[in-house]
Amino acid sequence: MVKKKLTESQQALVDAHAAGYRVVGGKVKDGNGNQVKVIRPRKGYPFFLVDREGKSSQIMCHRMLAYQMFGQEMFRKGIVVRHLNDKKNDLRRINIRLGTAKQNRADWRRNQKNMKKVS
Repeated sequence: MVKKKLTESQQALVDAHAAGYRVVGGKVKDGNGNQVKVIRPRKGYPFFLVDREGKSSQIMCHRMLAYQMFGQEMFRKGIVVRHLNDKKNDLRRINIRLGTAKQNRADWRRNQKNMKKVS
C-alpha cells in the first residue's frame, strides 16, 4: 500500500508531535513540559504556533489532541475531528472523536436541539 503524502498542515502537526508538543488537561505543553500560549480567536478554533525551519506554523489544538489519541487514522480521506458537544474550546479527551462530516452535522443538530430544551 502506498502512503499518501501529507499536506503541509498535517506534516506540521506530525512534526510538532515528534518535537514533544502535547495537549494535556486542556493546555498545550511543549517538549520540555512548558505551557505554550494558545490563541483563541472569536471565530474559529484555538491554535498554537510552532517554528518550523524558520517559519511559523499554526497547529489547531483539537487536531493535536486527536493526533495524540488516534494517530495517522485522522488523516484518512473523509475523516474529520469532531467536538461532540460543539464547544471549540473544550479540549477534553472525552469530547474529541473522529468521524465523517455527516456524523459531525448530526452532532451539531443534536446539540442545537439540546440547547433549545435548556432555554
